[in-house]
Amino acid sequence: MDTRRILVTGASGFLGWNLLREPWADWEWIGSSYRHDPELGGPDVVRTDLTVPGAIATLLDDTRPDVVLHAAAVTDLNVCERDPDGTVQINVETPATLAALCARQGIRFVFTSSDMVFDGRNPPYDETSQPCPVNIYGLQKAEAEARVLAANPEAAICRMPLMFGAAGPWAHNFLPEWIETLTHGRPLMLFTDEYRAPVSATVAQSGLRIAVEQQVSGILHLGGEERLSRYDFGKLLCEVWGLDSALLQAVRRADVDGMAPRPGDTFLDNHRAKGLGYRAPSLQEQLTGLKAEGRVA
Repeated sequence: MDTRRILVTGASGFLGWNLLREPWADWEWIGSSYRHDPELGGPDVVRTDLTVPGAIATLLDDTRPDVVLHAAAVTDLNVCERDPDGTVQINVETPATLAALCARQGIRFVFTSSDMVFDGRNPPYDETSQPCPVNIYGLQKAEAEARVLAANPEAAICRMPLMFGAAGPWAHNFLPEWIETLTHGRPLMLFTDEYRAPVSATVAQSGLRIAVEQQVSGILHLGGEERLSRYDFGKLLCEVWGLDSALLQAVRRADVDGMAPRPGDTFLDNHRAKGLGYRAPSLQEQLTGLKAEGRVA
């Protein structure tokens, strides 16, 4: 059987970098990145700006993938809130164009969306729940989802929760940043009133593999099993890493000025994914494994 080829956009971002760092066997991997080389020394990475007219068609012609896993996006809520016009191209127009071209060429398309498409008032949210975002990033993701499925009904929309783990040389992730802050004895302010269902990058990858290899169509939720606040996550992190929990400072969303609106509780019902074999270990297990393997260095 010929080796199948998978193209990952956003190769220097958190999720794309983690996918390319540990590629699944039996696939040929290619990354696409605009500004930065992910510095992995493994899969080929094509440097391209997906927002330039014609760039997406050229990328598909040059790489000839069987599957496109689209992870490129501006994910910073505050950046999107300040600059909706500057972020709409990569967050909405690019996935819509990719989905349409993939449908035309018979390429499987997997789009990574977000739990930010919900307002956090009526959890848990399953795949039939209607998007109701409260910030620009969530609005952009919700619009992108609709346009992707309109252009490519066979596409998979994977709604991702809060993810944690190593971030690579160019991306950011809260976990290594929190560990560095606490290790140096600095205080860390964490929300007590924002609840998520986090998973490690490894667990997120396992869910995306299900979407790719089982040729999932439609919406799939890849959240974890535990609903907890960032403050509670911080306490668990201190327990596993042996850090000083007295450095954690409990705050509420309303206490922080200049921040994009954030939903209160975006717990995702993952029953559909579980039926396909998705499993998320306890957060303590995930954090313990990361610590033992040195996977946030």
